[in-house]
Amino acid sequence: MSTFDWEPSQETKRPKPDAYQQELDRLKAGYQPEARIADEDRVRFRELSAAIARTEEAITDLRSRIAEQESLESELISLKFKATRTEAAHTVLDGVEFEICPACGSDLPERGTTHFDHCYLCKTPSALQPSAQPKAVDIVRQDLDARIADLKDSLTRHRRALQPLRLKEEALRAERREVDGRISTALRSYESEFLARSRANEKRLSAIQGRATLLEKIREMPAEIARVQEEADALSARIDGLRRRIIEEEAKLISAERNYKSIERNYKAILRAIDFPGVADSDEVVINRRTLIPEIWQSGDEARSWNFYDAGSGGKKTLLKICFALALHQTAAENDLPVPSLLMIDSPMKNITPDVNPTIFRNFYVELYRLMSTALADWQVILIDQTYAAPPETLKPSMARLMKRADPENPPLIGYYQGA
Repeated sequence: MSTFDWEPSQETKRPKPDAYQQELDRLKAGYQPEARIADEDRVRFRELSAAIARTEEAITDLRSRIAEQESLESELISLKFKATRTEAAHTVLDGVEFEICPACGSDLPERGTTHFDHCYLCKTPSALQPSAQPKAVDIVRQDLDARIADLKDSLTRHRRALQPLRLKEEALRAERREVDGRISTALRSYESEFLARSRANEKRLSAIQGRATLLEKIREMPAEIARVQEEADALSARIDGLRRRIIEEEAKLISAERNYKSIERNYKAILRAIDFPGVADSDEVVINRRTLIPEIWQSGDEARSWNFYDAGSGGKKTLLKICFALALHQTAAENDLPVPSLLMIDSPMKNITPDVNPTIFRNFYVELYRLMSTALADWQVILIDQTYAAPPETLKPSMARLMKRADPENPPLIGYYQGA
């Protein structure tokens, strides 16, 4: 048999994979194991396997028979208890005297009319009555005791026979393991030369094939690396863009929260300046971040909060909304927010007239004109109300006009409109 000497450093002398494959094919074609090797042991192995199978079957049948007899013994013991209860019932019921016929339910004749040596129920003379037979329950109990004793003896014999079968099975299995070991040793010693040669060639062939597969993968690595680098560059650019957007959004959130706080502060200051009913210094004004509706928390307690919709009268609701609009425009003017510099106020004193609520009327217009002269100095404010409150002389320029229906001297804004 030819072999190949392969040294990794001798590239010119390295055989090709086809040569190793041809050598393996030749070894496999010439391999014919000895037919007579360990024949006796093989026959003995088959005999032992059959004997073990028969022993296992016998053990299984014996265990099944033991289980059946144990179940039957339990049933007989249960019948014995039932027979005992039947005997107890006879003891109680044998002395019962019937007052009506047990067959038809008719009343029985008086006992005084029957003879003492006759049966009071069926009137049969004592001489003609059948002799007393032994109680059936006693016979049944004796028969059950005999059957139970027989079953116990049979169970004892079966259990006693089970142990030798187990020992026999273990001995057969041990002998079969020994025979199997001898067969394996004989086969290994015979096949050692063949396996040594074939494994050497397989190992060399596998090494060459593995190296070829590795080189094939390495050849594709530059292109794959370039592709991965392109993906990494694209991901890096996307990550940078996302980070910038995150920073911008965080800045917007910080700015928005600062604007919310400014609106809340200005709204509370306006409400306190006009002395709005129900708003104290200890209260907090909070804008709900989900609904954007301002709420007044009494003494800072959220559970006692109220807003536009909880205000009592229509006049208070309107005044609350107008004060919030003033706070919004004031915050926009102070922080240079993109809000139109036009504010139209319609009926701020609805249901709140100066003769009924002079304090709120006066304070509202004082605060309004103060804001128009300071924060809202660049704003254009259009005020529509049922009562005119003249602005101060310092607030210029300003104009006022009275509008009345069906008054040519003071016509309404839309002359042809005749609705309510």
